[in-house]
Amino acid sequence: MANKGAAKPGEIRNPYGRAGKPKNQRGDGWNNVFTLAGSNRDRTTRGNYRHQGQIPQAELDDLYSAGGIARRIVDVPALDMCREWIEVQTDNAEAVKQRMDELHLQKHVTNAIGQGRLFGGALLVMLLDDGRELSEPLNERGINSIDGFRLYDRWQVSWTQTSVYHDPRLPKYGEPETYQITPYSGGSFTVHDSRVIRIPGLTVSERKRVANNGWDYSVLEVGYQAIQDLDSSLRASASIVSDFVQTVMSIKGLTDMIGAGQEGDVITRLNILDMSRSVLNTLLMDADGEQFSKQASSVAGLSDLLMQFRVQLSGIYGIPMVKLFGISPGGLNATGEGDIRNYYDEISAEQEFKLRPILERLIKIIMLEKGGATGGKEPASWRLIFNPLWQMSDKEVSEVRKITAEADALYIDHGVYTEAEVAASRSQPEGWKLDIALDGAQND
Repeated sequence: MANKGAAKPGEIRNPYGRAGKPKNQRGDGWNNVFTLAGSNRDRTTRGNYRHQGQIPQAELDDLYSAGGIARRIVDVPALDMCREWIEVQTDNAEAVKQRMDELHLQKHVTNAIGQGRLFGGALLVMLLDDGRELSEPLNERGINSIDGFRLYDRWQVSWTQTSVYHDPRLPKYGEPETYQITPYSGGSFTVHDSRVIRIPGLTVSERKRVANNGWDYSVLEVGYQAIQDLDSSLRASASIVSDFVQTVMSIKGLTDMIGAGQEGDVITRLNILDMSRSVLNTLLMDADGEQFSKQASSVAGLSDLLMQFRVQLSGIYGIPMVKLFGISPGGLNATGEGDIRNYYDEISAEQEFKLRPILERLIKIIMLEKGGATGGKEPASWRLIFNPLWQMSDKEVSEVRKITAEADALYIDHGVYTEAEVAASRSQPEGWKLDIALDGAQND
């Protein structure tokens, strides 16, 4: 009798049966049947990060207007980026600086950086008299005057796909060639890309920027939950303080009195107790059954807990505690100088990557202004330098000058420099200088 389970002629069967080849098993991880670690029910492996959606414009306005911490997060780095301002090294540096002051350039740039940080981008429109309309490309050779600047946040600016650069060979391919600006007051207008300076916000990926209508994110996005946590904790602490001491009054037969509709008698009794405590500073109590006590809430560890919320927010934004909250560092010999220096290093990087392109464009426009600082011609060589953010104390300046004077004496004695060279380099119109600069004739 033929075997019913035998393979038929020409039939190929799976040697592992219907279940198929066993899957590869890994044995290089921890597994605990009690805590479920390493299993498909391990809670530590089930979480993922998801962006909860951008902060609406109205909430950004409210956060900045009424939220003290949110306002400092936006303003402190913007102010520090522009606080010590810049120097322009060129033949007509003093005239360029004077024109910058006349245009209040430092104020405009500081406000622009702040708006970009708050809303995820802004547009600084240059009001230039070049004989053309705002919607037309700028005629750089025909700038008669600079009439001022206007700042618009990203919610006032829009564009369409038909108004972008379509040539892939252009550096600004895919970016707007013209912007449509709709002010909160006044009619809308069109302005050409060459007449504006785009202010960045929080850098995001290209995909996120496209999804955000071509703009960056607000800096408040990354710490939004941390800001909420701190505010909620501070409000909860205020509730604890208001209920820190709770008065407890025991009245014999209170439940029966309320059940009998004698609530008025209970309230009258409590008013009498309050009156006696206020007038006589003595409680008049019934010796038969009335008790009065105070219960205080414990606030042990509350200060440390609140500090951790502040530390988290400070770490997210890289702003030292002393600048963000006005809290001096604790601990033996703690000065916070290291934190401030690290923070200034980050601000210097922001100046180079975000602020320098903005200022170089503005200064070039100032130089191209006819009848202006450089006669309407950009110098062949000029340089923009950010002034140091870290400023020495009077004591530190005196020590540096003393050490420098001793070094100068050695240089003069050995013929490295002359007395006139050292005196000319140290005494500059803008003040004492550390470096010794020699002219070309002396260097030959």
